[in-house]
Amino acid sequence: MVAEIHAEGRTVFLSSHILPEVEQTCDRVAIIREGRLVIIDHVSALKAIRQRDVEISFAGPASAEWFKNSAGVVQVAQGADDHTLQLNVQGALTEIIRIAGQHGATNIATHEPSLEEAFLRFYEPQQESSALAG
Repeated sequence: MVAEIHAEGRTVFLSSHILPEVEQTCDRVAIIREGRLVIIDHVSALKAIRQRDVEISFAGPASAEWFKNSAGVVQVAQGADDHTLQLNVQGALTEIIRIAGQHGATNIATHEPSLEEAFLRFYEPQQESSALAG
């Protein structure tokens, strides 16, 4: 029914914690934290500010230092072995891919967080100021 009303161009307010449903149904999303409106924007805009997880494998030992000062890198850590790095990146991957190529990357895998994961980042203490500023 919501899809039918939406197709008619009418507005529907939906309050839900089932974010995959919200992502499929809604054009705009508002996030409320501790009773205050944190952000209201299009679903696509909220997805654009999300951070993605990147795993990079190398032919030889990898160093987290290669990426520490790279644009958009929020966090970098050693992966399952000394040939793998785990990065949390916000924004474009251009510089990450360039650096990975310089160091002989053999595989790059990215995980695009869902709207739910992006939403939950607004509730992480270390992300509060950056998420609210975004």
